[in-house]
Amino acid sequence: MSASKLQKTWVSVKAPMSFNQVDLPRVLAQSNEAVLNRRITVSLSDLTGDIRQIQVFLKFRIVDVEGGVAKTRFDQLELAREYVRGMVRRGTTKTEVITDVETRDGARLRVFTIVISKGKVHRSKRTAVRKAGSRILIEKATNSSFDEFVQEIVLGKASAEIFSAARKIVSVNALEIRKVKVLSPPNTEQISQGTVENNQ
Repeated sequence: MSASKLQKTWVSVKAPMSFNQVDLPRVLAQSNEAVLNRRITVSLSDLTGDIRQIQVFLKFRIVDVEGGVAKTRFDQLELAREYVRGMVRRGTTKTEVITDVETRDGARLRVFTIVISKGKVHRSKRTAVRKAGSRILIEKATNSSFDEFVQEIVLGKASAEIFSAARKIVSVNALEIRKVKVLSPPNTEQISQGTVENNQ
């Protein structure tokens, strides 16, 4: 075994405070600096214990290390591709809403929402669905901190509101926020009072 391998140690990783600071998979590294900016991927069900959320994958980016414990920030949400493919069936129309938002504390995110509706949907109605979805997401982000907005997404509150708006325009079979990417982090570190709930 090489000397470099002998020098590597395990670093514990914690989810952000808004995710109850639960333990994430440990990483092996030669130094604390070596783990910075690494991304850790887990399913939402790993954090909540709810098997119904197994198709939701979260990525956390390591932003700091103190006392051998790495701190992280939410970096991405994405639904399993098989799950998304299963939403689209014969005789339905898929409408995708891509929205760039900015939170109250300056974080910028890109949100991908997929709407599955019955039958063939006219272009004007699909445009109306996109406008309604984007309006809700932009309004939520503008009035929320980064942590608060992420929780609205993860807990399904944002998608529920978009669903309610979309069903007034088209006949909705299914609606999901399939992906969220952080384009730039918050300007300042904010301590969120809310936490992602364990739905078990």
